[in-house]
Amino acid sequence: MVHKRAVVAMLTAAIFASGAPVKAACGWYLLQPPLLENPPTVEEILRQSPQWRGMSDAELRDIRAMAMLDRDAPLGRWTHKGSYDTAVACEKARQRLMDLAEAREPELRRDFPDGLPRLGIELAAASRCISPEDPRLTLR
Repeated sequence: MVHKRAVVAMLTAAIFASGAPVKAACGWYLLQPPLLENPPTVEEILRQSPQWRGMSDAELRDIRAMAMLDRDAPLGRWTHKGSYDTAVACEKARQRLMDLAEAREPELRRDFPDGLPRLGIELAAASRCISPEDPRLTLR
């Protein structure tokens, strides 16, 4: 079985080896997508995907957490989580954010059984390292 960190490291290496220009001195932003203004309810999700009707309430809340993120929002609306000198440093911070969210999930499931404990993991997983020179940051 391949360890998750190894997969992230391989993907990061592939991204930076892809030939896309990376400027060493420009810095990098770690951004997370915003939440949808009107996220779908569990009922709406089940109407769109009836195959999930047999799932437990906890599983349905996990699916709702995934559906709450506005991954298509312009980057200018994403939440700034940190600034880093290099893409590698940003990607390491992103991985730490994911690790922290995953480590905290069992505690949240225990303390808030009717909550959305997976939301932090989904936000961390959807986060992106973006150059401040990326023209998409100016779009709102």
